[in-house]
Amino acid sequence: MIRKTLKSFGPTRCPACVSEWFNAMDERDVVALYPLNASHFPLEPAVPSIKNKQDVHNRTENRHGVSGYLDDKEVARQIYDALVL
Repeated sequence: MIRKTLKSFGPTRCPACVSEWFNAMDERDVVALYPLNASHFPLEPAVPSIKNKQDVHNRTENRHGVSGYLDDKEVARQIYDALVL
């Protein structure tokens, strides 16, 4: 339903100021059920492509809690690098 609603506004685009897009997910997270790829989250234009990390083990009770994602070393590194650069 969310994708359908977003699509009604026009194509989904990456903000011009974004040069890389990183998405992390835990397969048990009911909010992030699917990777952000062309099948589930088409962008127009399709660049930059979205790098999906699908092996996060979110320890929070609801599996969507941010602290569970920040515990992942690669997720933390991506955020750190984006803020420092």
